[in-house]
Amino acid sequence: GFGQLGLGDSNHRGDASREMGANLLFVDLSGQTVRHVSASSSHTCVALDNDRIKCWGDNTAGKLGIGNLTDKGAAPTDMASLPYVATEAVFSLTPLRVTASTSHSCVHFADNSLKCWGENAFGALGLEETTDHGDGVGPMGDGLLFIDLGANALELSSGYNNNCAILATGEVKCWGDNLQGQLGQDNTFVRGDGLFEMGSSLAAVAF
Repeated sequence: GFGQLGLGDSNHRGDASREMGANLLFVDLSGQTVRHVSASSSHTCVALDNDRIKCWGDNTAGKLGIGNLTDKGAAPTDMASLPYVATEAVFSLTPLRVTASTSHSCVHFADNSLKCWGENAFGALGLEETTDHGDGVGPMGDGLLFIDLGANALELSSGYNNNCAILATGEVKCWGDNLQGQLGQDNTFVRGDGLFEMGSSLAAVAF
């Protein structure tokens, strides 16, 4: 419905006969090889072999990271002209994995650092503020800060308005929306939307 299949229209695929197999088109990524792909309910992100990232589909709150709120993927020319996500002004870091959640997107770099963009009302971007990034208001590129978890992140998983990471220390830390206790802190306080909530101040989940 938002063009998240990247096929230049908003038609569903897989719900009728003769839509799969050889009839299912490849996504146009200008000849680049995909290292990793992640799909949410309304948008898709890929890490490519040229150390760049592309996202398409629903662009609410700038979760495509292209500096505006325009959905991409549903118009015939969208994919051929799809811009890269500006995670770095100088693309010196290799993105290993991407995560596309309902509200935001994240990248896990080869040096085990993290960046997220999109909706930030609950601090899901881990920047100790609530400004959305990727929509043309909050900075991207080198202006988009790395997430401080107090240690390198070995794995990352993104939920609706929150994230969790496995750290090199063996700990798990989660931040963002906590209205249902999804951060594992025995309370419902949001983490990542205010000063002094990340880094060493962010408690690990007690298992």
